[in-house]
Amino acid sequence: MSVRKTSIMCTMGNPNEIRLAIVDNDDFVLMGLAAFLSRHLPNVRLAWKANTGTDALEYATDPANEADILLVDMSLEDMPGDMVCREIRSRNRMLPLLAVTSFSLTRYARRAAEGGAQGIVSKADFPALCKAVKLVSDGHTLCVRVGGETIGFEDVDAAYHRLVRLPVNRIERLSEREKYAMELYSQSYKPTQIARMMDVSAGTVKTYLDRVQNKLHLTSRAELIACWWRRERW
Repeated sequence: MSVRKTSIMCTMGNPNEIRLAIVDNDDFVLMGLAAFLSRHLPNVRLAWKANTGTDALEYATDPANEADILLVDMSLEDMPGDMVCREIRSRNRMLPLLAVTSFSLTRYARRAAEGGAQGIVSKADFPALCKAVKLVSDGHTLCVRVGGETIGFEDVDAAYHRLVRLPVNRIERLSEREKYAMELYSQSYKPTQIARMMDVSAGTVKTYLDRVQNKLHLTSRAELIACWWRRERW
């Protein structure tokens, strides 16, 4: 299956222009978000768009593809949105990330914050989306009330330095497929479900998980999941 990604040259000369980038696996939603924001925020221009996390990572880490904010769908098909945020933030210390979702913010807020995003907003809350784009692109961060707890988001610089300070040598030993399988496993997906999502056999998924466990020097699946959830401490 061919991947689709597009780079769009923006009109230069407007110092207040917001160069918007979006990653969403749904083309209709992607173009709808771009059109809505351009209509309600006249200074917004679409800089680039991607349909997969893999493409977004490639674009966001290429200095030729400048943007002032990247909207990251949290339920991408090829990898979890928080993984996209984490991978981009650990390699790009300039680009603000705003997580977006069609689901409850409770489902993804903490993951987005840990992944280095500067906020999260519902795709369906259009006034909040416009406000969030303006705030995050201008260097501000958001906070989200989840139950009785307020989840705060770090600014770009703080998130970058937190992630690059991690002893990432163990994480870097993992392939993208191993990371993806482990991320899904940590979200309580069964190996058979992961196999369908990754289009591989259940045996291959078990191999991925075995490799992750071995590379991280862990002795059990329970320890593996616990450590994966605590990986910001590694």
